[in-house]
Amino acid sequence: MSNEIAGFIKEHERTVGPLYVDYNVKFWELSTNASDEREKAAVEAKQRYLQVYSNKDDFRRLREWRSAAQKLSDVEA
Repeated sequence: MSNEIAGFIKEHERTVGPLYVDYNVKFWELSTNASDEREKAAVEAKQRYLQVYSNKDDFRRLREWRSAAQKLSDVEA
């Protein structure tokens, strides 16, 4: 199970990293030189970033792992 979790985390980082950077760059551009176009770009980048956290399958797997971890002894955990 720990290999599966480690793989999930690595994949999550590969997915979220570029989206996080993109959103923050767009937000910076909006903050330093606002325009309707930049506002729209920042909103769209934020939506792409937050969309990652609405994946029902990922949430289900995280809950399963958390539930399984609660059943482990301190030594196993």
